[in-house]
Amino acid sequence: MNELHVHRIQQTTLLIAHFAVALALNTSMPLLPILKSTLGLSVLETSVLPTLLTVSTAIANLLAGFLIAHIGQKRLLMGGFLLMIGGTILLALATSVMGIAIACFVMGIGIGWLFTALTTMFSGLPAEMQNFGIYHSLFGMGGFLAPIILNQTLRSGLSYRWLFAAYAAMLFLLFLTFFLNRSIENIRYPGASFRGMIAVLAGPLVSVSLLAFAAYAAVEIGTSNLSGIMSVDFYGLNEISAGYILSGFWLAFSISRFFSEHLAKRFGGLRFLALCGVMSLGVVILWSVEAGAWMYVLAGLTFGPVFPVLQKWVNRQLEPEKRGLFNGMTYAFTGLGATITLPIMGRLGDIRMSYAFIPSLVLIILFSVLLLFLDRLARKT
Repeated sequence: MNELHVHRIQQTTLLIAHFAVALALNTSMPLLPILKSTLGLSVLETSVLPTLLTVSTAIANLLAGFLIAHIGQKRLLMGGFLLMIGGTILLALATSVMGIAIACFVMGIGIGWLFTALTTMFSGLPAEMQNFGIYHSLFGMGGFLAPIILNQTLRSGLSYRWLFAAYAAMLFLLFLTFFLNRSIENIRYPGASFRGMIAVLAGPLVSVSLLAFAAYAAVEIGTSNLSGIMSVDFYGLNEISAGYILSGFWLAFSISRFFSEHLAKRFGGLRFLALCGVMSLGVVILWSVEAGAWMYVLAGLTFGPVFPVLQKWVNRQLEPEKRGLFNGMTYAFTGLGATITLPIMGRLGDIRMSYAFIPSLVLIILFSVLLLFLDRLARKT
């Protein structure tokens, strides 16, 4: 088997795994309105569950770069799969809020390790195979299909528990696939030190980029987690219709990511991201002032390109041994941004649902300012 064919198999396996993890993760978002009505939770209490998920993901990603350096990226991937499998089984079996909270925490650790390991492996493929637009569009496709699969499961008379049991089986098959694939090496960097990692993070390129990721993720994760509640409580839709709006968001999100690589090359990466920021600001304002529930679908077009374009842009500036640390910290900071913002959004939403999105507007402006700093750094180098 020639080297090109081996890399194609690796690329395909990584893409499938990324989609599968995204599908399981994104099912938790449309599940929130169902849990809210079933358990009689407030908006603030409901927002605690995705907060636990993002907190544990952030913790996992803070450790991921160090773990990749010392135990290797494949071993980290295997550990992530085992935790994700355990978390989905717990969620399928849980009968209380506490049980669901524990399941979210365990899943978050697994998700953090999986996304960091998968992204680092993907950035290690030959340059012509590193299409981060397609890679991250599969996350959006998972978000698009997750509410549809959940709604169809519920309409068929089955509980969401059966769906998460199926996810556990799917993840176990992927675990076996990676475990048995000897062409995927356990690359590690044993010479990496904690002090050296701190030096990388303290650099202006990495630190400003991480802040930009945190601001962006707080907007994307915050609005998507509360979009179902917004559709039900503010626009008066039923839970199934709210799920379809979220699916529309993720479909638009995925389509924009699929074309993001081409658009970034045409307009310039940072300039294209600035354009996305301006459009995001307008869409979120319109959505929060009763312009229409389906306005949120348009947000998918403006949110989608940000992560893959910015992540690829920064990865290209870094040496290979620094990418694992950066990718881990990228996901950590996205979790951190959402962790800080979600409770604030929940508290404001308890006052008036449209108020919950004021932090998103502030963060979109902050993101645009950080892009200006990155542009200046790029010009200096």
